[in-house]
Parts: sequence; structure tokens; C-alpha cells
Amino acid sequence: MLKNIKIIIKNVLKKILLSENKKIKKILKDFNCNFTLLDIGAAGGIHKRWSIIENNINVFCVEPQPESFSKIENIKYIKIDKIFDKEKNLKKKLYLTNKNDTSSLLLPNTDHLQKFNNYSRFELKKTLELSTTTIDDEFEKTELDYVKIDVEGYHLNILEGSKKKLDNILCLEVEVELQKIRLDQPDFYKVINFLKEYNFEMHDILNIIRWKRDSYQHTGQPHTCDLFFLKTPESIINEFQKGIIKEEKILKYLLILSIYNRSDLITLINNKISKKLTKQSQINDLEVLIKNKDKKINLLRKTSLFFDNFLNNYI
Repeated sequence: MLKNIKIIIKNVLKKILLSENKKIKKILKDFNCNFTLLDIGAAGGIHKRWSIIENNINVFCVEPQPESFSKIENIKYIKIDKIFDKEKNLKKKLYLTNKNDTSSLLLPNTDHLQKFNNYSRFELKKTLELSTTTIDDEFEKTELDYVKIDVEGYHLNILEGSKKKLDNILCLEVEVELQKIRLDQPDFYKVINFLKEYNFEMHDILNIIRWKRDSYQHTGQPHTCDLFFLKTPESIINEFQKGIIKEEKILKYLLILSIYNRSDLITLINNKISKKLTKQSQINDLEVLIKNKDKKINLLRKTSLFFDNFLNNYI
């Protein structure tokens, strides 16, 4: 029953947004950007949102967990089975657990996890010893535009190994822990403070995962979420005006804003510098389309929020 409802809702949403999405896809294709995405912790594959630029995207998928690595199916992706850290050529233990997606370079915090009845998925099966690399070393000659990190608590180490590349990266999505799931994991605000030093702002909180003591559901105590970071639009505008970055970088930034439906920031960029760009006409059209799409999405969110508030307050 629930599965059928989800399918119906999904099809309705597709139809509601179909008109804008087709036109947006055409404009983004006309941008002709060679966009590069790095996915560290890529077992689940990249998000479907990126299909809108499927013919203009290069994808690097990093997954050191052997079983998860074998499941990365898309042959167009460049697959890497290495451990990323803040330094290269270190020897690190990868702790393999009963469930692949809970394997980590950090040991599980049994004191916390034993409170929940699904603790067995965190129990250790074996360890692998692997050598490390860094984003700065591995991608020294590759321009990265977007980086997703989902590494079960080891994200800050990886970010510290990308200090050179962070100057050019436009967007990051980082899974963080809200509870002490693993030993020695960093507090999530340390990630926010670290990325501030490189002109990144946290713009959204996505995919909040909640646990109940007796079940793994959509309600209960928040345990993990994805933090969405953007290079500040002010820094992007400033770098373009000073000649530090070129038009292609602006178009890539607009591409990201379009995929994440940030019409407000597209308007800001358009007002400040679009007259200096060769794609001004397309950017004007894109701004209108994303605004229209944004209105529809906000209406859907208000409807969802109404039901959410109703469930919280009256049931």
C-alpha cells in the first residue's frame, strides 16, 4: 500500500515539474560545461538529481569497501578503491561490519549503539589494512566542481587532505553524525567551521536519518544528516570581477544552483555579472524557469509541512 502511494506521488511530482525540467535541461546542456563530480563513499551511486546533466558530467566514485565497490554498476564512472585521508601513504585499518554501509575507519561506539535493537549491523566482521591518499594528491591535475563525502564519521580527515582543491571546488555535500555513533568522530560543527575558512556556507540540511530504540524509522532521535555547502556567491562574484575565474566557472556555479533550486542566488549572480557573460540570454531564461519551479516546490513543501504539523500536534 505504502509503496503504491509513493509511486503515485512520485509520478504526480514528475508531471508537475516536467515542463520546467525539460527546458532547464536544454539550457544546462547549452552551457556546455565539462562538470566533474567526486563521490567518496559511492556505494549507493550518485543522486538522481545529476541525471539532468548526464551527458556533460565526469564522475569519480570512491569506495574502498570491496563488496560495495563491486556494486558500482555504471561503467561510465571512474571507480577508485582507495582510502582518502589528510595525509598520503599512511597505513589505516578499515573496519568491516555486518552491514556494508556501516563499515568505517573509526570503531563503533558500542556504549551508544547498544541502546538500539539493530546494533548487530555495526558488529565487526574483519579489518583491512590499506594505504591512504588525499584529494589534493589524487586529483592534483583534475578540476573538481562538486564533492560528496559519506564515510561514516571520517569526513573531517578527508577535508583536511583537500586544502588546495577547496579553493576551486564550488559545492560539497557531507554526511555528518549528530550522535556519538563512532569513537573519535568529530563534532559536526567542526566541519562547518573548517569549511568557513574556504568561503563555504552551509545552505541546507538534507536526509535526516532518525532511529528509535526498537526500530529504524523516519521518526525518533536524529542520528545523521547531509550538510549542503556552497561557495559563497559573494566570493564567486568577486573572483570573476578580478579575473581569477572565468565564465565557465560561473556557468558551473549556476548549474549547481539550478539543480538545487536556488533561484534567489541565481538572481543575485544574474544582477551582478550576467551582462559580462556570453550566455546572458540563457541565464535570464534559466532564472525565470527556476523561479517557477521553486514556486511549485514551495507549494508542495507547504502541503507536506501542513500534514507534518498535523501529525505532530493532533495525533
